[in-house]
Amino acid sequence: SFSDANFAFGSAEFRPGTPFIAYADSVKVFFDLNPEKQLTIIGHADSIDTEAFNYQLGLERSQNARQYFVELGMDGARISVKSMGETMPVATNSSEEGGQKNRRVEFVIE
Repeated sequence: SFSDANFAFGSAEFRPGTPFIAYADSVKVFFDLNPEKQLTIIGHADSIDTEAFNYQLGLERSQNARQYFVELGMDGARISVKSMGETMPVATNSSEEGGQKNRRVEFVIE
């Protein structure tokens, strides 16, 4: 599992950082060698705004991250997306730094 926090507040624009780019390249190689594997991308949000809004925002974040992998050449059928919205924070939402950590996508290979 890999997690990357790279979303601006209220935004689903996927802006991959250097650690993610290296991770994505290694995932593509792994998937080329292991055609039975699947990737699940889980979108997360901070707790500001409504639960429904944050669920949708998490979903859009995971869909945009999925598009990155598709553009990299991975088979989109092997990549599923879902959202946990604001329900699984990894840090407090009472600080900007904590909120930023919660605005993330998580990648799970199965």
